[in-house]
Amino acid sequence: MSNGRRTGVAALALAVVAVLTPWSAPGASAEPGAGDTVYVGAKSQGYPGSGIHGVFEQTPADPGNPGTPDYWAYCIEHDVTAKPNIAAGVGTASDFLGSNHFTDPAVQARVLWVLAHSYPALSLADFATASGVPGIALNDAIEATQYAIWRYTDVGYDASWAWASDDSEDAYWYLVNGANASGGLTPADLSTTATIGGPAAAQVADSLVGPFTVGTDQPSVSVSVAPALTLTDAGGTPIDASTVVDGQQLYLDLRGTTAAGSATVTVTATGSNATGKIISVPTQPGGTATAGDHAQSLILVAPSTATVTDQAAVAWAAAAAPAIGTTLVDAADGDHVLPSTGGSVTDTVAYANLVPGTTYTITGELMRRSDGSATGITGSATFTPTQADGTVEVHFTVPAGYAGQQLVAFEELVETGSAVVVAEHKDIDDAAQTVTVRAGPTVTTQASAATARVGAALHDVVTITGLVPGGTAQGTATLYGPLTTVDDTVCVAANEAGSVTFAPQNGTSATPSITVVRPGLYTWQVTVSADADNDAATHECGLAAETTLVEDQPPGTTPSTVSLTTETSTTAVKPGKRIHDVVTITGFVPGHGATGSATLYGPFASRAAITCTPAHAVATVPFTPGNGVIRTPAVPVTRTGYYTWVAATTADSHNTAATHACGLASETTLVRKPSYRPPVVSTGYRSAGPDVNGRRKVSRVIIPALGVNARTTMVGIRKGTMQVPGQVARTGQLSRSAAAGDLIGTTVIAGHVSDRRDRPGAFWRLSRIRPGQVVTVREGSRQLRYRVTSVERFSRSKRLPQRFFSTTGEHRLVLISCAGRVGTSNGGFHYRQNVVVTATPLDG
Repeated sequence: MSNGRRTGVAALALAVVAVLTPWSAPGASAEPGAGDTVYVGAKSQGYPGSGIHGVFEQTPADPGNPGTPDYWAYCIEHDVTAKPNIAAGVGTASDFLGSNHFTDPAVQARVLWVLAHSYPALSLADFATASGVPGIALNDAIEATQYAIWRYTDVGYDASWAWASDDSEDAYWYLVNGANASGGLTPADLSTTATIGGPAAAQVADSLVGPFTVGTDQPSVSVSVAPALTLTDAGGTPIDASTVVDGQQLYLDLRGTTAAGSATVTVTATGSNATGKIISVPTQPGGTATAGDHAQSLILVAPSTATVTDQAAVAWAAAAAPAIGTTLVDAADGDHVLPSTGGSVTDTVAYANLVPGTTYTITGELMRRSDGSATGITGSATFTPTQADGTVEVHFTVPAGYAGQQLVAFEELVETGSAVVVAEHKDIDDAAQTVTVRAGPTVTTQASAATARVGAALHDVVTITGLVPGGTAQGTATLYGPLTTVDDTVCVAANEAGSVTFAPQNGTSATPSITVVRPGLYTWQVTVSADADNDAATHECGLAAETTLVEDQPPGTTPSTVSLTTETSTTAVKPGKRIHDVVTITGFVPGHGATGSATLYGPFASRAAITCTPAHAVATVPFTPGNGVIRTPAVPVTRTGYYTWVAATTADSHNTAATHACGLASETTLVRKPSYRPPVVSTGYRSAGPDVNGRRKVSRVIIPALGVNARTTMVGIRKGTMQVPGQVARTGQLSRSAAAGDLIGTTVIAGHVSDRRDRPGAFWRLSRIRPGQVVTVREGSRQLRYRVTSVERFSRSKRLPQRFFSTTGEHRLVLISCAGRVGTSNGGFHYRQNVVVTATPLDG
């Protein structure tokens, strides 16, 4: 039988009709051949002393009721005991383990002649006609054949057999005389071939798809198609599919059909290649037959109903139809981002398969990607193509009012004057036809005090809305003064008293402070710089809410020395919770304008790594200072790691400023996932439970050195066992372990080494990995790289050490699979070890 092959389908960049490359599907199951294993059943036809064994390609589910055999087998060693209901090996005549006359090629040739001219290679009726024994009984036909075989393999002459009937003896002499007269047959004389090859070129609907070339050594074969299609010659004339000959070429008639599709063509020849194969039977189940220790050797014969088949499959593309694809960009600079105030965009529409000389109109509208609603922003172009393929531009003007939104171009193509849409492109998720209007964040501010004394530390309270987070935008707060009057002209470099930076965020937060040393009027102006997703933002200069009157200290006034101690609300918490700071103040004189703020910094990999800089600020929350214990507003913490608070109060005319050192133990919280007992990690083809949703997860594990590129599913623990995906091409990320890229804890990913049939799984080669090699995990668009530091093996009879499942400590990646394959006596296998790979982050 010919082996099938598939070739890939290449997708065109433009959404035109794809041209599909044909492929050949594998043919039917191959017949038993040398090196295969079959199951030998009991004698189920013939007399007890001369019956034939049923032979099965697969071991029956119920050996006591096995059903109809696939093949039959006669004995070729008269004096060796037969062993039924056992798996046995298949070979050629040269693999015969006995020592009788069958070792002689001349005897082998005559035995093949007997098999080919007897039952069941012939039907019982055909054998009766050929042997001249009308109405011969089934058991007599089998007896005649078995005695004829033994006559050549063991006796060497015409013995006095105990005939069951005269019909049996007459049929015997027909077989012996025929074999002697013919000189016998060779395996080649019994071969049956039937092949079919599919077309090599790409195929398209509305044509004759082919050719399919038939090969056979028989006078003719039959051909069928699924689904049913008409078979023709190269000229399109239908052919007789029941009498196809060697070398004939066939086509599928798809004329008048425009849709894409596929079909499988099957060629069938009557005959078999199994007859004459030798079956070597062991004396014990699971044993190996040898020349010195084997049960009765058998010779295989296929029934008269046997056939040889082959298949070829083909896929064809739809007949070419008009198609369009679009690319929408900012007309000013050609990128996909517009200023927050809007602008002009150009949609370049690529078209294919249009009719040259026909006038078309392309009409487009911009849609909101968030909900698919229409904006009413439209554009159109009318054109007459000179070629079937080309491009045309459609222009749109985006007004102000769409800041922070994504707009997607939807296009329809019609023949001018017709309402029938011949092509359209309306994909709300198509990045190529999407522009983003940058967000224009709004900034409002409030000075920390309306009045203050010289020596006070002033800060600004900033409220930001509409900021797209995660970018590179920076905040700057500039204090101008001292001034005699405040208006919208005073915010110039000559009037600067100082400037501070901060990390902008949506909501209200306090800026760092600036101490004023001279009396006068002071006013703030805050700006937020632009980044890829945000335009720059500021507010008017000289606002009353931003102005503080700073007065001289009254003669003889000595500010009170304020003491401030703090403690975080909890030393340890799970991700997603909120924490706050508990501030204790003494020595404070209220009512003179001082303000308080607490800034949370983090996350950090360890306490030693804590640095209280603006770049590490999570949030700043205000509080009103006063003597006693104050609970600040709470801040959510979502990532694992160490966080620390720094609280401060500003100075005023009656109080000194107060704060404390960064990274105090009492101010530090560890955000960690809960610890858990190490689960059993069984990568022995067990099915996974449902995916665990709601948290960041790895989408792929990539190990270039091993050729691993496996998708990953989030899995949990059930009854103490990690639910490794049953689909062995995937790996599973343990939901209770750390997320990839976390600062602390281990990320645990496990995968199968193989399936039940020992076909490779995702981690088939994991035990071959070596320290120093690189593992990449992909989480959405992020790629995180790790370097392997250790490869260890452990017995699967014990749980793996707790250190591989830690939710604290240095972040690591742990990969787990099986190793130590052990075969079993029944031909199965299992794995006795876990292989555990540890890797540390390679990137900062």
